[in-house]
Amino acid sequence: KEQIINWEAIFKSSSGVGKFHSNLTFPNLLSVYLRFKKITGGKLQFVDLYSTNLLIEDRQADGSLVLTAQPEVLDNELHNLFNEEGIIKERLKSEILNSTDEPGLAEKAARIVTNLGVQVINTGNFNSPISYCLIYTAKEDVSSYTVSRLATIFHCQIKETVLPESRADLSIMVGKEYLKMLTTPRRRP
Repeated sequence: KEQIINWEAIFKSSSGVGKFHSNLTFPNLLSVYLRFKKITGGKLQFVDLYSTNLLIEDRQADGSLVLTAQPEVLDNELHNLFNEEGIIKERLKSEILNSTDEPGLAEKAARIVTNLGVQVINTGNFNSPISYCLIYTAKEDVSSYTVSRLATIFHCQIKETVLPESRADLSIMVGKEYLKMLTTPRRRP
């Protein structure tokens, strides 16, 4: 039987051979292990971030070492891992508009959209505040895989219209609910 996950490599640290450190509790580690065990080899691609030199050891004030990375560097190296075939085939261009007062929200959403394989040609602000997420797109793209997938991920309503002066096939407007989704930690029941 082929070993899909090298657990030693996942939790490897510079503190010594056979030792590892994780911020996950033992029950959480066990849960991760059991879920990964169900995945067949053809559906999983293992990337050892530690050996790629994308992660940098950083000593904290308390003396502990943590591994950190710049999001842009990770995106550059890992962008093809999260692309979805249906999205790549459709080749729709998008713009992301922030309708909140929170700076950088459109760029955060654009990072997710880009990692899925959608080309983002513009990020900016939208003057009218909304509390939820909206996707504006042409009639022929309303039922596309890309629009459907983005609506699911961002919990968006879909509007069958193109924003005036937009060069994109679809415009995603993120509002307060998306901001809340980013800043609120998820809790499992």
